[in-house]
Amino acid sequence: MKKVRHCIGAISYCDGLKSPDRFEILKNTFTNLSKIKTEDNYIFAWDNGSSEDVKEFLINCGTFDDVYFSDTNLYTNGLIAALNLKARELNADYVSIIADDYLVFRPDAVNHCLNFLDE
Repeated sequence: MKKVRHCIGAISYCDGLKSPDRFEILKNTFTNLSKIKTEDNYIFAWDNGSSEDVKEFLINCGTFDDVYFSDTNLYTNGLIAALNLKARELNADYVSIIADDYLVFRPDAVNHCLNFLDE
């Protein structure tokens, strides 16, 4: 298996009808996250029981290599466990957690950070 430089786990929990503003932030965050997608990283989503419209967005947005759905809200525990296992499996140099309510304004800054860490 090819070595992965950066393993990114994204967590989501949102009801698109009850929280449309939060859903817009989620869409913005995960769409911007797709801009750092390269061959040497792996990005997955862990969803804690979001509404169907959010789940559909996660599957179809083109950002994620994999999307995992939990019917129970495991908070960050499910994501952290999955990120640990996936990063070890892929022999990743770096890991990051992105939450659905983080604002990713400059996705290119992530690669600058990784380059700094490499130095």
